[in-house]
Amino acid sequence: MLTTPLGDIEIYIDDKKIEYGERNIRISDKLCPDIDGRYSIEVNFIPDGKIHAISCRIKDYISSKEDGIESGERLELKSFYRDNTKLSIGMEGDAGYYPDGTRASDVYDRHYHGTGQSNPLWESICGLRV
Repeated sequence: MLTTPLGDIEIYIDDKKIEYGERNIRISDKLCPDIDGRYSIEVNFIPDGKIHAISCRIKDYISSKEDGIESGERLELKSFYRDNTKLSIGMEGDAGYYPDGTRASDVYDRHYHGTGQSNPLWESICGLRV
């Protein structure tokens, strides 16, 4: 389990807590001089033809008025604040291709909530990085 200054990170699929792997990602001192850590959360999920929802949550986190959405192109991201700490949870969306090769215009119908964010898992999504 990934532990942060704001709380432990929990991953749920269809509101069922699951185990996950985490990997420390190298930080670029030139691009991100103020970052103390960067992690990839890896979830093993085998598509079964149904729509599922994946959620990334900060356990026992109490929302702050400073929390906010910072999404961009192919990125769904929400940042959480406490004192001098900022924790951003995001999902990179590079999937979105249907089996016939056409591309969906908006793969992730995201939902931001007080302790994290949720995104649907469509049958066509082969990989996922949270």
